[in-house]
Amino acid sequence: SSVRELKSFLSRFKDTNYKEKAMFQLASAYFNLFNYKEALKTYKAIAGLDVTSEYSKRAFYEIAWCYYKMGEVKKTVAKLQEFISKDPEDTLSQDARFWLGEYFADNKDIKTAERYFYEVVEKGGKSALAGEANFRAAVLFYDNGEKEKSIRALKRIIKDYPDNDVLPKAKLKLIEILIERSRLKDAKTILAGFVDTYKDTSYIKMASKYLGDVSQKEGHIEEAINYYKKAVDNTRGDFNAGLQ
Repeated sequence: SSVRELKSFLSRFKDTNYKEKAMFQLASAYFNLFNYKEALKTYKAIAGLDVTSEYSKRAFYEIAWCYYKMGEVKKTVAKLQEFISKDPEDTLSQDARFWLGEYFADNKDIKTAERYFYEVVEKGGKSALAGEANFRAAVLFYDNGEKEKSIRALKRIIKDYPDNDVLPKAKLKLIEILIERSRLKDAKTILAGFVDTYKDTSYIKMASKYLGDVSQKEGHIEEAINYYKKAVDNTRGDFNAGLQ
């Protein structure tokens, strides 16, 4: 097995430059085999070898996920926070911030979640992760009843991330909130451009549903029914495509 081979390699080259790499591969092998206790033990050993090396830094990060897999979520949180404080500019710190944002959002600690998401945004520029963090923060505002704050955040995403994968999700969420708040003219303006841009994608079923919602609020019942039918037909099409 890979574990046996790596152990044999380490016994022969334990005092060479290959040691850290082999130990990291061994820890990863344990992790992939669901042996999280041995993975944790090995990652800890690597982290204590040379704190300046890339393997040591990555091992410290992986320790957090060993704890997570072992069900010790509080230790995961503490380790990720410690990792960020040790190396705030590391790309893995961005992943850690995003996960912490999700964790605190799930636990209804809105302010802390918001802080982590916006740290991702601040340090991530126009990256995909920064766009997604911005979107999660906007949804957080909405779920917390801060609808106008959510609208402003979503509009900012649409302006700042025109080429990001998060754009259609941001537009759909904005449309949803605008309809909910009876700002139908604004919703229809965004929907018109959205339908043209995303007509051949899976997003069109939600757009059809929202067009139905607008028509219903305006009292155009037959038109609303037709849009709802389109939404259902698109859902069926996705289901049938999945069966092929």
